[in-house]
Amino acid sequence: MNRSSRDIIFLIRETELDSIVFEKEIENLHQIFARTETISQFCRVHESVNRNSITSKRTRLMKYLHEEQHKPFRFLINKN
Repeated sequence: MNRSSRDIIFLIRETELDSIVFEKEIENLHQIFARTETISQFCRVHESVNRNSITSKRTRLMKYLHEEQHKPFRFLINKN
């Protein structure tokens, strides 16, 4: 994911923070997000729910994600 396309808010207690330190912290956060925002991780934490079934299969989740128009009574739910 492009760093500039991410929206995130930082709440920092320190009033004077060196810009080099701040950039290093942003880069560290970006690396953490890059590891967790993979498609395999996405498939682990989501499931596709149909009116009659629930599945966690990666192929079905990918098929659902690539559909232009979703069918009625089909949902993508986070397992959390």
